Amino acid sequence: MPCATLHCIVHLLSREMLEAQFPAVASIKFSQPGDPQHYTLGAMIIWVTLPYAIWQLSYHFLITVRKRSKIAAGNPTSFTFLRKSYAKNPLGKFVLSCPDSLQEPVFMCIQYIYALLTMVPCPIWFWYRWASAAFMMVVFAWASWNGATYYIDVFGRRMEKELNALRNEVQRMTRSPSLEATSNIGSPVGSPAGPSGNDGSADATTTALDLGPPASQGEKGEVRPTGEGSAAAAIGRQTAGGEDVKTK
Repeated sequence: MPCATLHCIVHLLSREMLEAQFPAVASIKFSQPGDPQHYTLGAMIIWVTLPYAIWQLSYHFLITVRKRSKIAAGNPTSFTFLRKSYAKNPLGKFVLSCPDSLQEPVFMCIQYIYALLTMVPCPIWFWYRWASAAFMMVVFAWASWNGATYYIDVFGRRMEKELNALRNEVQRMTRSPSLEATSNIGSPVGSPAGPSGNDGSADATTTALDLGPPASQGEKGEVRPTGEGSAAAAIGRQTAGGEDVKTK
């Protein structure tokens, strides 16, 4: 992190270590206002502007000019991306209001002005330790806030979407007729007679605890079960008759 590195080198190291390890920083920090090494804000802006101008012009000729056909075919650059992203921004509207031939130079000038605005406070961080420490506290607090809100916004919303999808799935399965028919299997409500009787009519007198159809009277007053129960009773009588024969 550049600001943390600057703060540690300039403000936390002793003069002896600065002179041994970082002589350029020591010559600037311990110079007098009239010395050539005592850089002012104007001198710092000039020294920073020179490499910035070399980089910006090189980028313009190597990317924007030489690869203009690829850019026109749809390959994005920082200029085309920002022009679309900030089209509704006042600054973006100002750039788009310029002629097409001037939009790229205007964009580069705006970038340079922005770089100058970020350079202006740098001498304050360099010459004053407490100002640099306050700036560091603001940077770390801002970074912590961005990290915390990122986890809440991204992962919190993702979990909320998953919970909503799970809730909708449960509601869909609850309303499904096939699931309701499956859930009745093995319960007293789903018995052969059922709560509405064996024939399914609502006027039947059977209940959910009925396990089969009612029994009927035989010729000599013998109680004979009907339906599946009659087969079970017949098997039982044959078994009992066989045991009597063996006993005799």
